[in-house]
Amino acid sequence: MKAYTVLLILLIGFYLNAHGSSDTTQIIETFNKAQNFRIEKKDSALLLLRDCYNRLNQNPDVNFKKKYYSKLAYSFYGYGDLKTSRTCFNKTASLILSEADSVNTIVNISKTCDYYENCGKISNTLSEFGEARKYFNKSLHLIDSIQKTKKKETHSLNANKGSIYNNIGTSFLNEGAFDLALENYQSALSTYESILDTAGIYNSHINIGLIHWEMKNFEKAAIYYNKALLMAKAQNSNNSISACLNNLGILYYEKSQKQQDTVYEKTYIDTALIYYKKSLEYISKESNLNYYAGTLVNMGIAYKEKAKLSCEKSIQSDLFNSAADLYVEANDLYASIGNINGVSLTAGNISALYLTLYDLSGQKDKSLVQESVKYGLKAYNAGKEIHALSRVEEASHQLYEAYEYLGNYKVALQYAKEYIIVQDSMFFKEKTEAVAEMETKYQTEKVQHKNEKLEQQKLLDQETIARQEAEKKKQMYAIVGVLLVLVVVIVFSIVLFRQFRAKRKAYDELEIKNEQILEQKDEITAQRDQLDKALITLKSTQEQLIESEKMASLGNLVAGVAHEINTPVGIGITASTALIEETKQFADTYRTGKMTKTDFQNYLQNMYDTGNLISKNMQRTGNLIQTFKQISTDQQTEESREFNIKSYFEDLIQSFSREAETKKATIDLHSEDIVINSYPGVFALVLSHLVSNSLVHGFRNTEKGIISIKIEKKEKLQIQFSDNGNGISHDLLPSVFEPFTTSNKQLGAGLGLNIVYNLVKQKLNGDIRIESIIKAGTTVFISIPDCSA
Repeated sequence: MKAYTVLLILLIGFYLNAHGSSDTTQIIETFNKAQNFRIEKKDSALLLLRDCYNRLNQNPDVNFKKKYYSKLAYSFYGYGDLKTSRTCFNKTASLILSEADSVNTIVNISKTCDYYENCGKISNTLSEFGEARKYFNKSLHLIDSIQKTKKKETHSLNANKGSIYNNIGTSFLNEGAFDLALENYQSALSTYESILDTAGIYNSHINIGLIHWEMKNFEKAAIYYNKALLMAKAQNSNNSISACLNNLGILYYEKSQKQQDTVYEKTYIDTALIYYKKSLEYISKESNLNYYAGTLVNMGIAYKEKAKLSCEKSIQSDLFNSAADLYVEANDLYASIGNINGVSLTAGNISALYLTLYDLSGQKDKSLVQESVKYGLKAYNAGKEIHALSRVEEASHQLYEAYEYLGNYKVALQYAKEYIIVQDSMFFKEKTEAVAEMETKYQTEKVQHKNEKLEQQKLLDQETIARQEAEKKKQMYAIVGVLLVLVVVIVFSIVLFRQFRAKRKAYDELEIKNEQILEQKDEITAQRDQLDKALITLKSTQEQLIESEKMASLGNLVAGVAHEINTPVGIGITASTALIEETKQFADTYRTGKMTKTDFQNYLQNMYDTGNLISKNMQRTGNLIQTFKQISTDQQTEESREFNIKSYFEDLIQSFSREAETKKATIDLHSEDIVINSYPGVFALVLSHLVSNSLVHGFRNTEKGIISIKIEKKEKLQIQFSDNGNGISHDLLPSVFEPFTTSNKQLGAGLGLNIVYNLVKQKLNGDIRIESIIKAGTTVFISIPDCSA
């Protein structure tokens, strides 16, 4: 019964939380679904986010609401619904402040200030500058309250204050209230200086410089831009340094436009160009193509204005060409990143410049007009693509002039008509936009008035709905109580019935499984007997293969030794035959009595030399036979003994000389005298297979091969066998030690390296690995544990 009591408690708890938790789950799922939509499908995403917002307004969980109002705020902002984003930020801040002791928590104050500041920034974006300052002042009030009550001047709170002052200054700047903007920017600067915030000081200097610029006070603007430049250099920020230098360039260019004296105007333009060029030195073209192209455009404008100030046509032409080159480079950069607006702007300027250069040339160089047409068309098409009527107007006018210069009056007339049409549409658009603006303003005021009435009605409706909901809940709880009792009784009955049925079913299944186990036992026994037989057969086959490989190796050894013995035996036979013939001649000379002392001495000397030659070759033959006996015995027995591995390998290499000569290959051995106690027959088989593998496969279709064997004795006996042959393909290399792996079935069964692997691993307890490069050769590394004699 304890289990059913727990079940009843769980059911009651489940009911009490079902509505809230299911709604919470649905909000989370809907929110996550909205995040999966790309910006192109923002309408679908916004529908889901607004559903989340409406559900969240009804959710009773305060902590959950705080978390998801904040998330929704950032999501609405990302999808472009700025007003709802601001509402969510505001609600998050209000919920944090409504909690007990939250005002005394610096972390919460900092978060709330961020939310209010975000509300202000959004209001600035919506051009609601007065509303923006209300939110910014809320943030300032919160910071001041915590600093007064706690007497804490924390770095983070002061950093927030500096940011808020800057934002308030921006709102006044956008309204044209330069004096109030300057006052707040100065407050931001003082705040940042008190906490030595270099980034904040830099931004404040930039903002104050901008105010003085707008007020046409170029000297003061230059002072603050230079201060910002010093801060940027202190931070070692190339991007900030470049931005400051670019701003100074623009400042001096604008200052040049205010001069009446052409000398001063030229001076300020030259100063602007110096700053532009320095700006480009501090930024990589690849890191910010838009910015780099923009600076090139600024330089182009400066060169163009400087050209207009010159009286000499040659100087004018050079300066206009310099401007054109800069515009062309900027145009290419804009095109590479798909900035259609930049392409339209620069192409239009280039087209106009080439027409100017054509006029300067005395209207002789038609190629300049062709270039003007080329870039005029670019400007025209780009302007059409982004619906920039002013750009289309300028490009149409330039194309009209260019085609007229080229004598193509038909096309010139076409662009002249386009120029007039665009001019008229621009005038109509301005008038239409003015009327639309007045209509929008009227409709907005009308909607706001209507919304105020609806808000009042909504409050009354909410009170009525709340009373109705409370009454419904009382009725629902009574009904639920009765239903819960019924549910418990039904569940109890179902559980008892299922337990009985489950036990019966389990008993039947157990009987069936017992019968299956008995049947499987007989099958497993039969399969095990078959596997034992297969294993015995496999072992027997493996032993037969190894024995056949041993015999094949022994056959190769016999053939090699026979070749080596053939030469000394042949020399011995030849020498003994010559000795017999000379003895016969000496006997004839002796019988006739014609023998002289000289003949006798010559015969004795020849006897000595020939006997010595026969002796040496017979001795060589005996040594070869002795080596053959030793090696063949080693290969046929598996007994360990002491032997000098260097000498042993030299004897083995000698037996391979005939095969090596056939392949025009040489075998080099590099080893010190190392005496070990091991299985010489195993070493013989290993070396035999490796040499055979190199000669048969490695040096196939090669002119000359080299086999190098290096033996070292460190902690282990290290043997490195390498050749400069064809190498092993990447496909075969991973399985090269597996049976029947071969690059050519006609040249062998593919068991050699498998036997080598088994002998090294099993008989010598060593390790073996192989490396190979196609057309460069193969190297086998063998490592054998200490087997010192």
